[in-house]
Amino acid sequence: MRNARARRCAASAVVSALLGLPLVAGADCNLGNGITHVIHITFDNVHFFRDNPNVPSDLEQMPNLLNFLEQNGTVLSNMHTGLIAHTAEDSIAIYTGLYGDRHGMPLSNSYKSYHPDGTTEIDGSFVYWTSPVYNSVAQTASAFDLSPSMVYSPIVPAANNAPNTITPAPWVPFTRAGCSVGDFSTANMVLENVGLDIPTVFGANSPEAMQLAADPDRFKDPETADYVGVAVHCAQGDAVCANAMAQKFGQTGPSPSASADLLVDEPGGYNGFQGLFGHRYVAPQLGAGTPNVSHNGYAVTNAAGNLVALDGHEIRNSFANQPGFPGFSPLANETLAYLADMQEAGIPVTYGYISDLHERKPGTSGCTTAGAGSGFALGPGDACYVANAKAYDQAFGTFFQRLAAAGITPANTLFIINAEENDHFAGGAPGRAPASAPTPANCDGVSVPCNYAAGQIGELSANPPIPRSVSSSATRLTSPPTIRTAAPPPRTSSTTRRARSSSRSSISRPPTRCARPRSRCSRRGTISSARARRTAARRA
Repeated sequence: MRNARARRCAASAVVSALLGLPLVAGADCNLGNGITHVIHITFDNVHFFRDNPNVPSDLEQMPNLLNFLEQNGTVLSNMHTGLIAHTAEDSIAIYTGLYGDRHGMPLSNSYKSYHPDGTTEIDGSFVYWTSPVYNSVAQTASAFDLSPSMVYSPIVPAANNAPNTITPAPWVPFTRAGCSVGDFSTANMVLENVGLDIPTVFGANSPEAMQLAADPDRFKDPETADYVGVAVHCAQGDAVCANAMAQKFGQTGPSPSASADLLVDEPGGYNGFQGLFGHRYVAPQLGAGTPNVSHNGYAVTNAAGNLVALDGHEIRNSFANQPGFPGFSPLANETLAYLADMQEAGIPVTYGYISDLHERKPGTSGCTTAGAGSGFALGPGDACYVANAKAYDQAFGTFFQRLAAAGITPANTLFIINAEENDHFAGGAPGRAPASAPTPANCDGVSVPCNYAAGQIGELSANPPIPRSVSSSATRLTSPPTIRTAAPPPRTSSTTRRARSSSRSSISRPPTRCARPRSRCSRRGTISSARARRTAARRA
């Protein structure tokens, strides 16, 4: 596994090969070299190597995925993670091929901006591609930083570039080539929040903005279910957008539901393109509204006419209690169903995100990591972690079979499957950190569950003073820490130098539980008003 398999399978470096393909415009979306489909899947933390030598790795526990990769592509297991290693920066770096200093989100999933008087505001990294800087506490555009959120630097170093243009969008090469692009739960290619992104994309006086304003509940769950997390960026003239109709808020009959796909800073211009934003407008193009739709024997909708996951459960927003976007911690069977629906509906390029299988999923029971609530981290070999991996493996088995039945195979499809962030377990394992090792000592998770006592699994949350001298030889952290100062010190100050040195050091104590779940909330921060109280629904 660790040697021979390290030289085989399909992974993120294929992106560079994709960018080199000759893009040829045409109704059939011929991308060259026989490629007519692209399926891009990003995991939140899927490990190639074992976190505990006794417990099979994530990929070992998903043989349907692993075998597909080994038989059809190349796996790169020695990739480094872009810094800072969080969902927003890593995902956007994967999509754009740019590091954070150039795509505009070098620090994520939230960051603080200094005001002229030295005070700060918390801004969010998760916004729609063209949105301005997002004050995530006020849930609106920043009144102080008027730059785009996705501020672009065409040159290196980025500090020598005026911060006033938006990073080129990753869907543009495809749509210009006549290939529409569908997104499910991706970073910043979809609406990420309601307070800023709805007026940015639809307009301040749009029916969607009026629906938002008319909702008295501060969490805006129906608007999240309707408009957040799903998008289709259409090629010019594609009927998916051109013919899309829906009854909008405040209207008595259907009207065109596509919006202008505006990218005012796109190199070479980008005019005459449309997009569909949100489950409310995308789902009908996939079959929603018609009961019991199926493709080649695979269910697309249920008897109520709502989209279903690969295991048959309805894709719905549990907080809004309605069909719609389920939130940014989608299960594999939800993401993969949506991607299959899009592909079968004639959307040949699809991007999807799958949530971390190392966390407890809502509604699960029998976990063997004590105190792990919904969204919290699970130790290697925990019974719920093993169940998650099994469910993900079944979802991929069904997904590949369904695609093949539709004629979407490795012969005509570029599969790009990668993982952002790539946290690694720094806790107990046999022969290492015995205070946090699981019991029994010989547990493998598959036949013998690994048990973790309260306090053994979690994340380190600390607010130490910046030391005057630090050592980088202590126990390693799994991810570089974010260092924030109370005021903006000069770049040459001793405080700045100590912060830089501290960021390369580590804390010689075992991980302890963070105050919030190891889930999307812990990395996205207070981004979406619809999720401010629901930490478990946010992705790590």
